[in-house]
Amino acid sequence: MTQMAAMAAALVVMAMMPTGRVQGNPFIGVSCVVVNLEYTDCTWNQIRSPEANYTFQSRLGSNGSYSNCPRYLLKEGERVGCRLSYRLLDKFRTLHVRLSHDNVTQREWAVSLLQLVKLNPPRNLSVEINAQNQELWLYWNHSMKENCRENQVTYRKSSESAWQFSTHFPANYYSLPQVSLKSQYELKVRTRVSNSCGESKFWSDWSSPVFCCPAEQRSVTARSPNPQPLVFLLGAALLWHRWLISPTDSTLITF
Repeated sequence: MTQMAAMAAALVVMAMMPTGRVQGNPFIGVSCVVVNLEYTDCTWNQIRSPEANYTFQSRLGSNGSYSNCPRYLLKEGERVGCRLSYRLLDKFRTLHVRLSHDNVTQREWAVSLLQLVKLNPPRNLSVEINAQNQELWLYWNHSMKENCRENQVTYRKSSESAWQFSTHFPANYYSLPQVSLKSQYELKVRTRVSNSCGESKFWSDWSSPVFCCPAEQRSVTARSPNPQPLVFLLGAALLWHRWLISPTDSTLITF
């Protein structure tokens, strides 16, 4: 390797390193996620096993003093993260964080939160089928307004193992045309902050699946009521009638 190439490689390595002094474990890193615009979780990981319980401090913006972690996240008794409160529009600011041990700063990071929002999955999924035009409609709810989100639906028939994926769209419903009325479908949906509100690189987890039974099976079930209640009512009516015509009130009627 030439001297110039070696110098270029060294500059790349230096650019990838976080700011701050390295006094302890050089393999530690911090990642942050804004969870459903409700709170921010910052966690640190190490290639090696933990050497110490680190102290986490943070501040929003370049000015002001650092604040201690209000709530640590623990794993097997060791501090592995910090949960921070979230206020409206915090994601448009830079979060400065640092880890220290024995009052010595180990690492410092500047974290842009804009693309780090992970929403909760959609909920209350429901399905309707229009048997006349063989069209399936999927509906769901989410706490965040539609014009700031984009969604994606995945589905498959019970006879297939491969999932099909839709394009990205903002509405809280999805139409699947030309479905087979003799097949069962499994559907899920996920969501994320769209580009109109500062696009996130994180999708939510997939929702719980919803299953759509064949329309023919539903209609057969509806036309086949349980006959047991009718038999019971007829028996009760006969019992009452025989009691009324008994020659004495003390007559015991058995079957």
